[in-house]
Amino acid sequence: MATYVLVDGYNLLFNWPELNRLREETSLEHARDILKEKLINYRALTGREVILVFDAHLQKEGRREYFEAGITIVYTENGETADHFIEKKVQELVPKHQVYVATQDELQQKLILGFGALRISQRELLNELFEEEKKAKEVILEVKPQWLEDRIDETVKNKLERLRKGKM
Repeated sequence: MATYVLVDGYNLLFNWPELNRLREETSLEHARDILKEKLINYRALTGREVILVFDAHLQKEGRREYFEAGITIVYTENGETADHFIEKKVQELVPKHQVYVATQDELQQKLILGFGALRISQRELLNELFEEEKKAKEVILEVKPQWLEDRIDETVKNKLERLRKGKM
C-alpha cells in the first residue's frame, strides 16, 4: 500500500513565509519551482508519493499533469479548483492507499477526512520536510570519500608502482 501526500500548491506557497517572500521579491514561477524542488526532496527522503496541485481554473489551457523527478504535478483544468481536484483524487486513492492532504483550508480538511484521508497541516509537513533534510545532511557529512588506492591490495599497489617507474 503506497502512501500519498496531496499538496494544495498555492495554499502551501502563500502560507510558507520563505516562499511567499520569494514570490513577492522575484516571481510566482520562481517560488513554484522552489516548492517543487522541496517536494521532490521530500519524496526522495520519505518514499511517499507526492501529488502537487496548482489552481489553473482561470487559465485558458486544459488540465496539465506531468511527472517530474519523482512527483506528479497537476495544473487543474479551466473551471476546476485545486480543492475540487484533490477531493476527486482522494476518493480515487483512499480505497487502496493511505492518503494525506496538506492544506490549511478548513472545509477541505473536513471533506477529505470524510472521504477517509488524513490531514497533515502545513506546519507538520514543513517540520517533517526540514527534519528529513536535516537527517540527509547528517548522513552526507558522515560519508567518507573512498579512493581507489585505498581499496587496492598492497601487493597490487607495489606492482603498479614498479610498472609506473618502468622497473618490471
